[in-house]
Amino acid sequence: MNRRVASPSAGWIGLTGWFAVGLFLGAPREAGAGDTFPTAASAEVRGRAVSGIDDDETLSRIAMEDPSTRVRVLAVERIHGEAALQRVARGAGREAVRAEAVKRLSDPEILEEFCRSESWVLRRAAVSRTKGRALLIEAALDDPDPYVREEAVGRLEDQDLLTRIALRDPSRMVRFRAVKGITDEDQLFEIAQRDPNGEMRDLVIPLITDSPRLLAIARKAAADPKTRALAVSRMTDRELLARLARSDPDSVLRALAVEQVVDPAVLSAVALDDSDETIRLAAVRRVGDPLVLARIARSAAPVAIRAA
Repeated sequence: MNRRVASPSAGWIGLTGWFAVGLFLGAPREAGAGDTFPTAASAEVRGRAVSGIDDDETLSRIAMEDPSTRVRVLAVERIHGEAALQRVARGAGREAVRAEAVKRLSDPEILEEFCRSESWVLRRAAVSRTKGRALLIEAALDDPDPYVREEAVGRLEDQDLLTRIALRDPSRMVRFRAVKGITDEDQLFEIAQRDPNGEMRDLVIPLITDSPRLLAIARKAAADPKTRALAVSRMTDRELLARLARSDPDSVLRALAVEQVVDPAVLSAVALDDSDETIRLAAVRRVGDPLVLARIARSAAPVAIRAA
């Protein structure tokens, strides 16, 4: 039976808990390279012992004083009381331990305090926890550290705001995070049309399903062959692709459309009528119907086309 005894400073702790606490008394400092602690008070044993402690006062002391950062963090993860978490968040000597405590806070005012910390690590931890929309927007737009901005952006849903960030933030990491949160095709299309360097444009194209929009992107990206090919390859409107392949004045777009067309009649018409021999050859190579190929072979097309 696990009898319970009174602690003069920390309430009630079971005997199992008292044994765990005992492992921390006189715990050695961290070993140097190559050293080991074959004693019961090694960091590994202390870390396991933390799981047997439920008293916030004891856990907060371990979180503040243990020589091992890992053991301190394990202790923080078992603290439930807000007061103990605040104590560790404000007073622990190691930033990683303080950040772990901040991530478990729930008091809005205390979280706002840490959102304005001088430490980007603590700001990021607070941003990951706060529910204050104004704080998240402020961090997403104005925080000087990209890791804090990225964390804030990941918690936003406002499509207009995410689009603004995707187009303007100086950090590619933050812009990428913003794009991941955008689901509105109007906003995705805006990014594709306005992205100054093309990185986000190529990221949003696979998320756009509207063929006319994809064609508009391809037209605007005349100097970027990769983007044009990607946009046309995502088009699924067969009628639009057929018109593009047969009659578009832009030979590059006609060639790209031919690679997406599956209608033998359209491919046959392109093979016989297109003014660009390269496009005619590409169309012939995509025709699989022997009757259509025979018709092309009997036509007045150039020898190279008939022989293809």
